[in-house]
Amino acid sequence: MKRIAALLLVALALPAQTSELPQQKGTVLISSGEFPPFTSETLPRGGFVNHLISEAFALQGYRAVFSYMPWQRALREARKGNVQASSYWQCTEAIQADFVCSESLKHEEYVFFYRKDKPIADWQSYADLRGLKVGVTAGYTYSKGFWQAVDEGLLQVESVQEDEQNIAKLLRGRLDALLLDPMVAYDLLGRRFAPATSHLLTFHPRPVASITGHLVFSKQLAEAQTLQRAFDAGLAQMQQSGRYEQLNEALLKGHYSPGTIGDVLPQ
Repeated sequence: MKRIAALLLVALALPAQTSELPQQKGTVLISSGEFPPFTSETLPRGGFVNHLISEAFALQGYRAVFSYMPWQRALREARKGNVQASSYWQCTEAIQADFVCSESLKHEEYVFFYRKDKPIADWQSYADLRGLKVGVTAGYTYSKGFWQAVDEGLLQVESVQEDEQNIAKLLRGRLDALLLDPMVAYDLLGRRFAPATSHLLTFHPRPVASITGHLVFSKQLAEAQTLQRAFDAGLAQMQQSGRYEQLNEALLKGHYSPGTIGDVLPQ
């Protein structure tokens, strides 16, 4: 087992292909934020998503350089063209007005987390959750259906700037539930809270939102479509070679997290 783990780490450190990489075409400056285990300045290779981005660009002869900042600032800097791209965003109509979107980098599902000693209803519609106080994070889109339920008064929401704040509020009983991707939630619990804390929470499997994340390129820049096409070509090459699946397997085994999270994910 130790030998297999060591070989995995070596593989992750190697270039995406054993053949010679193409001639360097330049540097791509990318804004990003903290969303472990997918993006983070402190995680190996910048987290799973930013690792993918670096390798996809490298296959096309570009070097990706990341600048980490709060999420809303990351988007503003990209929108103004102060950086060439931003990692990573849902490709909504609002985003498409100012950006060119890459192919999908990954799929996410946002679900209701709650305390095991205070379970929520086995819901089929938001009406089943009438009066539920839900923690949300500023800047997250979730889904039209969710926000419609809020507008209709079926759900109450409290917004914070960081996911970690909502987890703390839920643990203290100040929320009935929060919305988060399971992998992100358990990564935060493992890094920021006491070891036994993760076993106090669970989640309902019905997704509130199923979304895809994308690298977005500012339309302010003349090279936006050129970079988007190059990146998509590199990403396709990774998928065809099996490299994407190799990194995704590493993600599931906890390589981009402080510890393996598979033990606490529901089967």
